[in-house]
Amino acid sequence: MLAERSALLLVAELVKDCKDFVDIGANEGLFTFFIGHAAAGIGARCHWFEPDDDLRERLIRNLAANGVAAQGNGVAVSDRKGSATFHKNLSDDSSGSLTGHFTGKHSTREIIVNTVTMSDYFRDQEIGSALVKIDVEGAGCAVWAGASAVADRITYLVMEMLAPEIESELPRKIIEAGFHAYYMRDFQLVEAPRGRFEYQAPFWNWLFSRLDPQRLAERLKGTRFQVVRAG
Repeated sequence: MLAERSALLLVAELVKDCKDFVDIGANEGLFTFFIGHAAAGIGARCHWFEPDDDLRERLIRNLAANGVAAQGNGVAVSDRKGSATFHKNLSDDSSGSLTGHFTGKHSTREIIVNTVTMSDYFRDQEIGSALVKIDVEGAGCAVWAGASAVADRITYLVMEMLAPEIESELPRKIIEAGFHAYYMRDFQLVEAPRGRFEYQAPFWNWLFSRLDPQRLAERLKGTRFQVVRAG
């Protein structure tokens, strides 16, 4: 939970620079709930995506009960608009995915879900300056492939990177779109200029920012976060 806590606090800080928060893979809505409150205070909009029907219903109820305004989308984000097979996790609903990454470790059921691309959604919602959080249990490459046309509208990206994303060199591809990469080692943001990192359990999250290390350190001055320069 320390890794999740640090990611949550970082998102809450950086969303102050943005007009929209987009939560892709919202699950039960920890980020949507927390950031939804913060976004309202600064005039930002909050959007969430969750294709798992059980998680989605719990999220909707929680937001409504607490008066949190957010644009909900019961679809998966991928590289194309249409439909896809979603592996609903029956033994741990925190890790359902469009990929079969966890099917050998958990009991799953295949369901068909609708899909959208980030590019289409950004255009439809007129999103121009966003903080995007992606937690899709190994399906991040498809999410990013569907975002290439609007990458310039993303100010910050916080993303969980699992084996499928690392093996496909997704961090490097995001860097090539004009971002600086930082591996999130709890409250340390470790610069990863070539998309490489030394993994330290249990931290899976990355920050991608338009800010270089010096500017990011200045931005986060006075917070708990420390920017660590590469070698």
